Amino acid sequence: VTALQEDGPAASAGLRVDDIILKINNQAITGKGTFEEEMAYYNPGDIISLNIRRGKAAKVLQLKLVNRDGTAELVKKSIYQSKTLGADFEAVSKAEKTKLGITAGIRVAKVYSNGALYRLGLDEGFIITSINRAIPEDPAELERLISNAKGRLLIEGVDKNGSKGYYSFGG
Repeated sequence: VTALQEDGPAASAGLRVDDIILKINNQAITGKGTFEEEMAYYNPGDIISLNIRRGKAAKVLQLKLVNRDGTAELVKKSIYQSKTLGADFEAVSKAEKTKLGITAGIRVAKVYSNGALYRLGLDEGFIITSINRAIPEDPAELERLISNAKGRLLIEGVDKNGSKGYYSFGG
């Protein structure tokens, strides 16, 4: 284990950084590949048993899985397509917001070469956190804020590594 979300279910179950996961529900884990393969068999809401090694001690932990928003429901990826802006957008998960140190954000999933965002130079993957200091709650509001901006347009956000970025246009 190299990182944990502080308030996440793994930390709450007692998992710690530097623990070594040996088994998931008695299936041997030999590396990242077998870990990911085994986890693919489970869904949010499932409770799994983890055999771990912490230093020289062996432990068994019970962990309830959650989705990227911290709930037990299955999440369907939702893409919002804006023909006006020439881009696709998606919401950012709770876990990713925590990792990046942001409270809100809409990811630019795809930029089309004939659209306004392409002309503005916004990169795919950039997470928009505010438009002229207003925080969009969802992609439709983001589209409205950009489309209705008069004069100067200031787009603030972060890249996938959490580095802050700013795009300023007009006025």
